[in-house]
Amino acid sequence: VVYQRNATHYPVNFMRNVALYGANTSHIWMIDADFTPNKDAYQLIKKHIHRFNWNTTRLALVTPAFETNLTEGGVPDNKTQLLQRLNHKNKTIHTFSFSRCPGCHEKTNWAYFIKATKPYKIVGGGLFEPYVILQRKTIPVYDERLIARHLNKILYDYELFVLQYAFYVLPDVFIVHEPHERIIQPYTEQICLNQIGQLIKMELWRKRNILKNVKIRKVNQTNLL
Repeated sequence: VVYQRNATHYPVNFMRNVALYGANTSHIWMIDADFTPNKDAYQLIKKHIHRFNWNTTRLALVTPAFETNLTEGGVPDNKTQLLQRLNHKNKTIHTFSFSRCPGCHEKTNWAYFIKATKPYKIVGGGLFEPYVILQRKTIPVYDERLIARHLNKILYDYELFVLQYAFYVLPDVFIVHEPHERIIQPYTEQICLNQIGQLIKMELWRKRNILKNVKIRKVNQTNLL
């Protein structure tokens, strides 16, 4: 049980880690409670998992995220319905955060997703905050220095990028954010979280340089043999 004294101080990353530690499946889908998957997502995900070699590469399977302004009936059953609603004159569905933070999901490559019939590779990092499927035995935990809703998913993705995960977008699995009341975070809290975020990113950047140097040394040693 988590006791909450302040509406904006919710320990979201701590709670995510509680869920991770309690999981006993081979893979974990990292999504938030206010998202709903398409109808056959579970079966489709199982099919895609078996198409990849998880023993040779660290993989992050991206499930594209959308948002609806409907309180009921806003989640399409499948990709065909999704595309119909995206192309409808009176749109009730959009790419997630299209107005608040369009850069947070542009690496999904929406133009490619619309035509895709099989998983396609993209690059993580930057401001990207995807919702991903990961193998449980290789999964990093969330940084519990971050609370509330600012930067936590962006920095988690950046850590996956630093750890050299390969990102693949699934062509027929998606999630839809449904409307609810938003908690307004005080500006001073955002400033504090920005400073914590910069510290975490610097730590991850140093880790990235260490991993790059290790990789270079291994290549050089191989060339000497």
